[in-house]
Amino acid sequence: MLFFESAHFERMATILLIFGFLSISTLSCSNTEEELKILKARAEKGETSAQYTLALMFKNGDKIPKNYEEAKKWFKIAAYQGDDKAQYHLGSMYFKGQGVAQDYKEAVKWFLLSAKQGNTGSQYFLGSMYSKGQGVQKDINEALKWYKVIAEQGDEKAQYHLASMYYKAQGPLKNYKEAMKWYKMAAEQNNVNAQYNVGNMYFKGLGVSKDLVQAHKWFHIAGVNGNKKAVKARGKVEQGLTSAQYGEAIKLYREWQQKRH
Repeated sequence: MLFFESAHFERMATILLIFGFLSISTLSCSNTEEELKILKARAEKGETSAQYTLALMFKNGDKIPKNYEEAKKWFKIAAYQGDDKAQYHLGSMYFKGQGVAQDYKEAVKWFLLSAKQGNTGSQYFLGSMYSKGQGVQKDINEALKWYKVIAEQGDEKAQYHLASMYYKAQGPLKNYKEAMKWYKMAAEQNNVNAQYNVGNMYFKGLGVSKDLVQAHKWFHIAGVNGNKKAVKARGKVEQGLTSAQYGEAIKLYREWQQKRH
C-alpha cells in the first residue's frame, strides 16, 4: 500500500511539474505577444525607440521568429526619423544582403548618415568600404579619416587598421612613424597582430630607430599571446643579443606583464 501511495504521489508530482511548466510557458508566450502588441502600437504611433527595438527583435529573432523583411521595414522608418542606430543596422543589412538585395551604394548612404552622428559601427564600415572601393570610389584619404575618428576614441581594431594603411600605403601616404604610433596604441591594448608588427618595426628600424631589445620584448609578448610568427622572429632576434641585452628584454617583458595585471 505504501509503495502504491509513493508511486501515486510521484506521478502526481510529475504531472503537476509538467502542468506548471506548461502554464509558465503559456504565460511567457502570452506576455511576449502582449509586449509585442504594445511595442507595435507605440511604433505605429511614430515612437522611434519602439520602431528601433521592434526592428532589432525581428532582425535577431529575439522572442519572435526572425524576419528580415519586417526588420528592414521598421529600421527604415526609424532611420528616416534620424535614429543613428537604425541607420547603422539598415546599412548593415544592405551591405550583407539581409532581407534585401546586396547594395553597397545604399549601405554607404545609410552609414554616412549614421557616422556623421558619431556612430562608431558606421564609421568603421566606412573606413573599410572607402579603403576597398565598395559602393564608393576607392579613397584612401577618406578611409584614413574614418578610421582615425574611431582610433582616437581608443578603438584598438581601428588603431590597427589605421596603422596598417599607413604602413602599406603607396607614395606620399606611406608613413612609418604614423604606422608605428597606431600599432603601438593597439599593441598596448593587447592586439596580438599589432604587437607582432611593433616588434617587426623595431627589428627593421621602420618609423623608429632599430632596437633589438624592444623588438624582442614585443615579439615575446605577441608569441606568448599565440602569434607563431612572433615566436620564430623572437628566436632570430636572440641570436643578435648580448646576455645583458637579453636580460633587459626579459625585464621589459615582465614589467609589461605586471602592468597588465
